[in-house]
Amino acid sequence: MKTYSPIEFIYKLRNTNWSAVTDCNDVNVAWSTFKDISINILNEIVPLKQIRIKTRTEPWMNSDILHCIKYRDKALNIANKNKGNRELRSKFNSLRNKVQREIK
Repeated sequence: MKTYSPIEFIYKLRNTNWSAVTDCNDVNVAWSTFKDISINILNEIVPLKQIRIKTRTEPWMNSDILHCIKYRDKALNIANKNKGNRELRSKFNSLRNKVQREIK
């Protein structure tokens, strides 16, 4: 994903042909044209971030299981950042086992 660059944004604004906006006699049409051009430039510079919303698809997935999964995943991230620490790894392993027990 691209990151926002104010310099690139200003450059594109300055190099855009605005005659479709300035030569228009109707204010509503000029506003619509201005808005379309501006949104197109913004979409080029800063595209919308696509996110995926996780949903509970299975009927057995309850809030307790989701809570355990969240802590398990956090423990895994911490354990992976500190690979030499056996205590963190064993904490992750116990949380992983707890999630497995909750699911069954």
